[in-house]
Amino acid sequence: MPRPNYTDRDLLRLVGARVRQARERKGWTQEQMAERLSVGPETVSRYETGAIPLSLTMLVRVAGALGVEPVSLLPAPKKGQQKADDELLGRWKALDADGRRIVLDLLRRLVP
Repeated sequence: MPRPNYTDRDLLRLVGARVRQARERKGWTQEQMAERLSVGPETVSRYETGAIPLSLTMLVRVAGALGVEPVSLLPAPKKGQQKADDELLGRWKALDADGRRIVLDLLRRLVP
């Protein structure tokens, strides 16, 4: 699975924006969303702006309240990242056992 190349702050903002978009598609105010989640409207606002992170449990609760899959609230990898990840995986699969051992040894030296 590809790893998005986001900073923590970027990720919080992107997830928050997706939560806000999903809430707005439902036609709900922050107050209505807060009521469904049993939190204060300030908390919903902070989630949506990325000021505080959503725990995994809360992400699932938010998605359930909105009627969406939790993964739909997560951002996709940055452009080009998927292609690079696919190429890397394809080349890895093409290696024989000795080639994989050499690559792993090199990676362990480069990234201790």
